[in-house]
Parts: sequence; structure tokens; C-alpha cells
Amino acid sequence: LEGSSRYAISFTMAVMEKHAVGYQLSTSYSDGIHLARLATWPSAQKRGIGRALVEHLIAQFPYRAITVNTQSSNVAARRIYESLGFVTQKMPTPVWHLSLPTPVADFD
Repeated sequence: LEGSSRYAISFTMAVMEKHAVGYQLSTSYSDGIHLARLATWPSAQKRGIGRALVEHLIAQFPYRAITVNTQSSNVAARRIYESLGFVTQKMPTPVWHLSLPTPVADFD
């Protein structure tokens, strides 16, 4: 994350009791802002942290379009985006996956 933030137009970290509990990382493109990453620590989920991070991003760039990609199965993220006014665009977005072999344990 540390190296990624210098390429971002916006990087916000959520902190509770001196511990990082979530972050958003966004980039700029010709037509607006792209929310590239939104993450919340599992033990801090369902507390409004992800929503607060997206709201903060919107407040930073109130006159720019904001895009985001998420899997259709990510119900929690979709709820956040839909409740904030994001709408689905009918564009195919591929998800790339690389399967690597499981290493064999060496017990020698």
C-alpha cells in the first residue's frame, strides 16, 4: 500500500483506536475518478467504515464522475455503492485469475 499511494489521486485510511481498519485508493482518468480499492479489516466490517470512506471520496471530488468495479456477488459493496447513487453500466468487465500450483511441503 505504501508505494501505491504515491500513484493515487486519493488515498484515505480509516483509523480506530490507533489501528488502521480500512482504506480507499483512487486514481484519476480523463473523465473522472476511479475507486480502485476499498477494503475494511474483517473485524471492523458492518460498522459503516467502507461507506464513510466512499462518502469522503465523493466529498473530495464533488464535480467529477466516480467509477468502481466490483463482483456482482459482493453484496456488501454493492449496497454501499447503490445507496450512494452509483448505477450499473452495461459494460463487460473481465476478472483475471491466475491459478498457481500448491507447493508441496518439504519435511526433510
